Amino acid sequence: MYKVTIIPEALASVIQQRVASSPNGRAQLVAHGLRVMLLVCGLVIVVLVVLAVPLVNILYSSTFLQAVPIIYILAPGVLLRCLSKIHISYLRGTAKPGITSVATLLGMAANILLLFTLLPVFGLLGAAVAFSGGYLVSFVLLEAVFRHSSKLRVLNIWAPRRDDLAVFGRLARARLTPSPVLDADATAETLDSTKCFRKYQRPPEVPVE
Repeated sequence: MYKVTIIPEALASVIQQRVASSPNGRAQLVAHGLRVMLLVCGLVIVVLVVLAVPLVNILYSSTFLQAVPIIYILAPGVLLRCLSKIHISYLRGTAKPGITSVATLLGMAANILLLFTLLPVFGLLGAAVAFSGGYLVSFVLLEAVFRHSSKLRVLNIWAPRRDDLAVFGRLARARLTPSPVLDADATAETLDSTKCFRKYQRPPEVPVE
């Protein structure tokens, strides 16, 4: 489940470069990145949640089916963690790395407090709630700081737009190699995820006379 948090890494790196090189912080670009990650990571997590029972059965055994409720509880926390990585790219790009540290510390504090409170009563389910709760605290602080710095309203950030959905069509048409390499010069104006990776093509064949 936590491997899903790898998905926003490449996009966050590109966004941070664009934000750092712009005097106005490119808040609309960051908001677009948040919506795209909500769609992409949200879809992946929903699929994992829906298929949790058969996946646990196949990969492990029916003995481990008790872990499925833990997956359900961790799912929203993992999604919030994915979105927080986009927030962090904005804060680092605008020279506010200290806020990310504060958000991380507050999330850890909430996590530890919830662990001590819930673990003795609910066991592993309580631990899962504690982890998701810690991610929630970090996300709320990062989102509040982003809204304050960018002057964007909630709808401006999260209301879905047509170009957000278009990313799926671009991904479907993309021909990515098995090991894509991040291209720092990729165009991030519209967060075209298919352009965040360099495609290596075979050299043209020389006709034989």
